[in-house]
Amino acid sequence: MENFVIRPVTKEDVLETEKLATLAWLNPCDLEKDCDPETFNTDGMMGLVTPENEIAAYITEIPFESNFDGHKVGMNGISCVGTKPEYRYGGAIRRLFAKVFENSSQRGQVFSVLFPFSHKFYRKMGYESFSYRHSYTIENDMLTALKVTSPLRRIEEGEELELINSIHSQFTQKYNLAVTRTLERAKYDNRGDTYKDLVSHFIIGDGAYVSYKLSRFNPSEINVTDWAVTDEKYIPEILGLFGRYSPMIKTVQMTAPPDIVLEAYVDAAAKLTHTVNYGPMVRVLDVEKALRLAANPLGADFTIAVEDDGIEANNATWHVFSGGVEKTDAPPDVRCDIRAFAPMILGSYAINCAKARADVCVNGNLGELEKFFIEKKIYLDDSF
Repeated sequence: MENFVIRPVTKEDVLETEKLATLAWLNPCDLEKDCDPETFNTDGMMGLVTPENEIAAYITEIPFESNFDGHKVGMNGISCVGTKPEYRYGGAIRRLFAKVFENSSQRGQVFSVLFPFSHKFYRKMGYESFSYRHSYTIENDMLTALKVTSPLRRIEEGEELELINSIHSQFTQKYNLAVTRTLERAKYDNRGDTYKDLVSHFIIGDGAYVSYKLSRFNPSEINVTDWAVTDEKYIPEILGLFGRYSPMIKTVQMTAPPDIVLEAYVDAAAKLTHTVNYGPMVRVLDVEKALRLAANPLGADFTIAVEDDGIEANNATWHVFSGGVEKTDAPPDVRCDIRAFAPMILGSYAINCAKARADVCVNGNLGELEKFFIEKKIYLDDSF
């Protein structure tokens, strides 16, 4: 593959791209009917291309802005990663990720996030799990006692996007890695027509919104696609809205941040199932910037060595102090792999949990490390 080149995917590549998608992900495609260059979105797509102009592999970058310890930072979302079977195990994806990391450095991005098909595979690229996805299945007849007391207003797809964004921003501002939504992103996350798609959108009072898809048969459920509140007092009102569909609709499917426990809002916990699974994965693209932006209210003073086999600039020992961050030749108080560094700096767990990992070694100065590497709130409710 040495003579393969990386280049942007263009609308002229629609046929090659659909072939790859079919072979890589087993998505059936009618190549004569489904390959329309006019509707083919190539934004952020890069391909590894043979001398014969065949796309052997591709990847898509989606730049976002996200929260990190009170700052807005650049984040690179990764999507649509695929390789034709005949080109696998030749380093195609590793080459594409090297280009992604180069692009991210030029943009000044701090983190990269993806939703993996295999956690093991993406750990090879320096990504690590950083949060759990809390999913709920609630039997709808247990929600009928909850009331909607605030004004309830149905809106249609694409309406009230500025209000929706304002509510979402207030809801997610305390969570690391929550995406700062644009109006375009808000429209995407609240898409669906009331009548054609059976997707409903509601504003509750002036501090909550919810979008959900209705299905009466197989299964009979409400699938909540997006929601946010400025105050947790609105949560039982959202649940009460769902209860109005009982007994026609049997269950509600929704997710929530880890610090919002929906069991607290219902009476019969036996009719609620709460499952916790691995969510997305994250990679730190710029260790120095992450250390510099991380909150240090107690003025922790320590040294940390990070090992990164994918981004050479991250391989260093850093001195963190109340005034900033600098490279140092001093012995590190803690040494870690880039995979461990991401959940540590984001606050997935505190240093006393992190040191149980095989790729984290604490050499001393534990008291200062405990001031800096603390557990924080994390929630990423966008997908890409």
